[in-house]
Amino acid sequence: MYIFIRMIISATADASYIDYLRVFVKSTLKTNPNHCVWVQLIDCSEYKQELEDLGCYVSTIKPKFPLDKTRKFIKQDDAEALSQYHRGVLTPEIRKQIFFSAYECFCTHARFPHINRILQYMDPDECCIIADADTIIRKPLRHIEDVLYDHELCMRFDNTGKDIEFVNEGFMGIRKTPTTTGFFAYVQKIMTDPQAGHDWDYDTYALNKAYSKYPDISLYKLPAKYKDNKLRDESAVWSGSSLAKDNDRYKQEMALYG
Repeated sequence: MYIFIRMIISATADASYIDYLRVFVKSTLKTNPNHCVWVQLIDCSEYKQELEDLGCYVSTIKPKFPLDKTRKFIKQDDAEALSQYHRGVLTPEIRKQIFFSAYECFCTHARFPHINRILQYMDPDECCIIADADTIIRKPLRHIEDVLYDHELCMRFDNTGKDIEFVNEGFMGIRKTPTTTGFFAYVQKIMTDPQAGHDWDYDTYALNKAYSKYPDISLYKLPAKYKDNKLRDESAVWSGSSLAKDNDRYKQEMALYG
């Protein structure tokens, strides 16, 4: 029986998300002080020392070639926002919610090479949590440790009855095993397909392809309290996804961390 001494908790962000990343780091270290926080900065190494001074490990990367930052592609993963868009309700908030750029997509998908880098540093059966940069960790994550004692991967799954099952990859718990190492190496291999470009939904496609290759991976569906953009008091993890970042409750929680 192994004992969790220290778990890596990680997020990836560029300069536009640095304010959220600061809160992610501070909230995680406050609520889970015995764990290690590792953040990946994309093309903004000027923030490295500041974040290291907060008590986390920082790595930096740059895109290998210039990427367009203009929002001109439509996400397909938010049915409510798309419905408003197609009905002609195109407020700035809705546009922000459903349009993305190639650069933003790169920043989102950069988590997968980062996961594989983390797995290389981990010993067998050690665990990590990968979260969106706009995540606020509000409570200890001991339950995640307990879950990963019996499972290899936990996240918020949608039971839609369709082929697509991995659609909430903004908060994942991973235990290092030969299966998870192979699983995420395969995800990264798919993500580097030059024909894929920078399609926003390609990470969902890649995760599901990996699941078809590794169907025996032990999965656990986390309850909503571990990726909650409804911002309920009882939730351990608040997500800034969709329009939650504009909610006063989210802003008030951010303000607790300066």
